[in-house]
Amino acid sequence: MEQNHITSIEDFYNLITDKFLTFSDGFYSILPNLLLAIVVYILFLLIARLIRKGIKRTLNRLNIHSSLSALFVSVVYISVLVIGVFTALEILKLDKAVTSLLAGVGIIGLALSFAFQDIASNLMSGIIISVKKPIEIGDCVLIDGHEGHVTQMDFRVTQIQNYQGQIIFVPNKTIINTSIMNYTRSGTRRVDIPIGISYDSDLELVKTVTLQTVDKLANLDNERNSGLVFLDFGESAINFVVVFWIKPTDIGTFLEARSQAIIAITQAYRENNIEIPFPICTFDLGTKNGESFRKMFTN
Repeated sequence: MEQNHITSIEDFYNLITDKFLTFSDGFYSILPNLLLAIVVYILFLLIARLIRKGIKRTLNRLNIHSSLSALFVSVVYISVLVIGVFTALEILKLDKAVTSLLAGVGIIGLALSFAFQDIASNLMSGIIISVKKPIEIGDCVLIDGHEGHVTQMDFRVTQIQNYQGQIIFVPNKTIINTSIMNYTRSGTRRVDIPIGISYDSDLELVKTVTLQTVDKLANLDNERNSGLVFLDFGESAINFVVVFWIKPTDIGTFLEARSQAIIAITQAYRENNIEIPFPICTFDLGTKNGESFRKMFTN
């Protein structure tokens, strides 16, 4: 390797001058490409901003979920900028740098895909929920055994407040992979009340009194008829179920409607001498091993 020996100030000056001239020649040679690369990147930056504004305007018109809209806009914006960076590097003839960068990004992406597999799954599930909208904030739902109101939704979890006041965080992938009962979506909710009446009751009278009583309750959905269906002969009663529909579907209205129905039906049965029997057990004390108890005790 050639070494420069500096023995005087003049030698030092000549060395600095040579280095500067070498740098200047190299800089001037790449200056056109550098200016072109900067112009291209600025052009991509302007295009990315225009696309971002256009997509925002379009998604707002389509009434797309705000979180999904923001995510999609960010992805498109960053993608256009990345393309601009790679194009600028190609203009500067930094092919090897681009290849190394892509390889590094690929390796990092592969490692992150394993590390954040659950996060990615919940993210994709959150996007599907935002598009399909099986549930929305304020809905009364039953998901994975948890019943309550949806209070918050994002791309990772959905928050449900149950009827005891606790907040439950349900992963979005669970919502996608399980059954959902949305009480709010239909606008009405059915109340079922199982009842048993004594065997000596007039069944037609029971049906008439019960339905007339239920039809006087508050918050009924008048578009759907109440019903009563006899189920079976129980051990001490004839069992049946009375059903009716209510609006709105929140748990407070549901519990209050069921409570008022029980009170009203009980009062109506008392007024019409309809008996709701206690469980009855019959003991046969006549014999033991074929021998009468009375005979056993008199001997």
